[in-house]
Amino acid sequence: MIKIFGFTLIIAILFAGCSTDTNNSIDVGDLQFNPNINYESFTDSRDGQSYRTVKIGNRIWMAENFSYANHSCGVSWCYENNDAYCAAYGRLYDWCAAMSACPDGWRLPSDADWYDLIRAAGSQEIAGEKFKSQTGWNSNGNGTDEFGFSALPGGYGRSCHRAFIGAGSSGFWWGATELGAWIMGADYEGMEASFIGANAGLSVRCVRD
Repeated sequence: MIKIFGFTLIIAILFAGCSTDTNNSIDVGDLQFNPNINYESFTDSRDGQSYRTVKIGNRIWMAENFSYANHSCGVSWCYENNDAYCAAYGRLYDWCAAMSACPDGWRLPSDADWYDLIRAAGSQEIAGEKFKSQTGWNSNGNGTDEFGFSALPGGYGRSCHRAFIGAGSSGFWWGATELGAWIMGADYEGMEASFIGANAGLSVRCVRD
């Protein structure tokens, strides 16, 4: 069962309507990665894009948000329809696009994958602090990035029509459980889980055994 904290109720209220948040910084660059981690790399043969990867727990994770655009169903876009956000944070995917985006040999993380990640951190209540990048989060919300997951606050998009919120302060990642999302916030040390609509635009991390 997915554990849901009170913070997710706030998220639901924030996203009940459509609004646009434009006061965000996207100058993150390579500063997002922990210099003390020995990352591996993977190149997606479909478009030539390369991603850092890291082993955490029993899985190998992409250490950056995915940015493949030619998925077989659904839609994806850049935050605020600005390519600079895609370069910094990866693309935002609706549910169908997220389920079809990962390359062969990789998958959208299941609940079991997310919980394996959380076990490495010690608990869900402190996982956000340990997985957030050391730079790039607003309001002194940076993490220790202890394991090299390097989570960045890529924000959230809605389909009515391309309204955005949260870049710089919140990160949202799809899970393979239907309409399941995993959330980290600048003002929260934990990592939350919630259910969210299929038209939401969230970040994607691919994983493999």
